[in-house]
Amino acid sequence: MSRAHLQMLELDPQQVNVTVAFLEACANTSLAEASGHDDRRGLPTSREGTDREWVLRMDAASALRDAAQWAAFLDPQTARRLLIASARQFQELDHGFGMFLMAVAGAWRIDPPLGDISSTLAQVEAAQGPDVESDVPAPLRHPQQQAYVLLAAAGTPGVARADVAALGRLAETSRHRLGVVPVGALGTPLRRFWDVALHLLVGDPVTGPPVVFQHLESMSRTYAESIDLAMTNHYLWRHGAAPVDTADLDIMGMTVLSVARFGMAPVADALGSMKERLTPIARIPMELGMELAEAPPA
Repeated sequence: MSRAHLQMLELDPQQVNVTVAFLEACANTSLAEASGHDDRRGLPTSREGTDREWVLRMDAASALRDAAQWAAFLDPQTARRLLIASARQFQELDHGFGMFLMAVAGAWRIDPPLGDISSTLAQVEAAQGPDVESDVPAPLRHPQQQAYVLLAAAGTPGVARADVAALGRLAETSRHRLGVVPVGALGTPLRRFWDVALHLLVGDPVTGPPVVFQHLESMSRTYAESIDLAMTNHYLWRHGAAPVDTADLDIMGMTVLSVARFGMAPVADALGSMKERLTPIARIPMELGMELAEAPPA
């Protein structure tokens, strides 16, 4: 199916493979320099050096994230490996997006790190009040990162069962339930992320998928518009350099988490019900998510 997706997008599989390799090489170069393993220059131990290391690690995390998106069109296992590599970097930088990527990659299907996740949830809950506690990491004070933490926890069955009280309190009482802060590459209103997380937490395979995929349908229409605009510059598009998220990890990831919480059949039915309402390109991120969810662990 993914090769068919590339045909729809008028992308050459060989060029996509080159793009994946290039992005991963960029990430490895940044990590080597950040770790002081680059023989050409060493990082000083000053504040300037610390800031430089942060930038390099963030560059690496972002490059691995982009590589994973492209790899999703070629091989789910490669995409999963790159998602986990990116997630580790984002997590070490205290970004909730790292938790989301780790959950989407399926790294916690068997043994989620409940202690670490509970601690992060507590920090997110502490950041909800008017006076944020000083020990809450700066990235987790942002609504976007909090939304990714909630999604990751609610969409991972083992975590949802262990922290159901904390998750329910956070999902149902937070002011972000009605938030309109833009999140992700598509600028999706925060309230959509929050409502998806709430239904993932409940985990009802009858009532959950229709609501979740109503949100994903709206996001997918925006995705299709962004792709259509990006494809107008043929040179950048066909060389994998267009400034757009080709697979959109938000839609793709929510689809994966929906399968984890509701099961494959209810999610497939929900996706099938909107087939006539969405163009083939608009359905791409959800279909890629289904492929990643179906792929066996490496």
